[in-house]
Amino acid sequence: MKQKLIQLIATACLAAGILCLAQTDVKAEYIQDTENGVSYDNEETISVGYAYDYSNGAGGYTYVSLSKDGDRVTNVRSSSSNLIAKKTSEQIYTSTSTDYEYDEETYSGKYVTKTTTSYDYAYISFFAKKAGKYKVTFDVIDASGKVKCTKTISVKTYRTTYTKPIVKSIKYAGKEFYEHYPFTTKKQGKLSVKLAKGYKLVSIERGTYNANGEMVYKKIKNNKTLKLATSTKYKKSYSYADHSVDELFPATSIRLNIINNKTKEEFTYYYELCTMNKK
Repeated sequence: MKQKLIQLIATACLAAGILCLAQTDVKAEYIQDTENGVSYDNEETISVGYAYDYSNGAGGYTYVSLSKDGDRVTNVRSSSSNLIAKKTSEQIYTSTSTDYEYDEETYSGKYVTKTTTSYDYAYISFFAKKAGKYKVTFDVIDASGKVKCTKTISVKTYRTTYTKPIVKSIKYAGKEFYEHYPFTTKKQGKLSVKLAKGYKLVSIERGTYNANGEMVYKKIKNNKTLKLATSTKYKKSYSYADHSVDELFPATSIRLNIINNKTKEEFTYYYELCTMNKK
């Protein structure tokens, strides 16, 4: 049987959203501040209501590189409530050293273990509720917490939509996904899926992230209550560093497995229902 995988993400922000498929169109000047050891893109262009990368947070992001030990990105803020900005990921390095410290007054000494933490980079993620031009600023602090510098990113947002003919209707809590845009406080509601004529819904699966940041799917029934994930915070450990993730949108993935009754061709559609993580 010929199998076809169509990965179409229908973003639903805070429990549903606009159907969008435009790729993020980045037009940026890469800034390298050698004095402060900070590098980043100072301009991003993203689609309204679109979130394509949940591991990093949203419809677009800026990668901030830090070259000096102890420095960290903090205090991310947006110029408007219509553009949400948040630090969603950073690379953490931890090193431990043991030194012998001698006290000349007491003629004695002891071994002292010190742990040093440094941050190699950070991701700042964005989500736009309305089209327009915005400013996002962030601070870079040193190991003592002192602000070394403040940087500004220009974010331009535009609107685009995409419709899928096979899925005739998909509703959450009684409304089509796009009707929930941009946000809803509903953490659970009935999920209803209707397909175009000639297609069969084989199964619906609910996917959520586990503690290791892996998406785990479980079958659910059509026209039944769906509970959304409200928290997605995890840490991955590698041999060289820990990777801490605190996502802007805790995502509940909806996977529709569909078959064409005539050709027996199989399709898989992906949707995302999201809550807002402001903590």
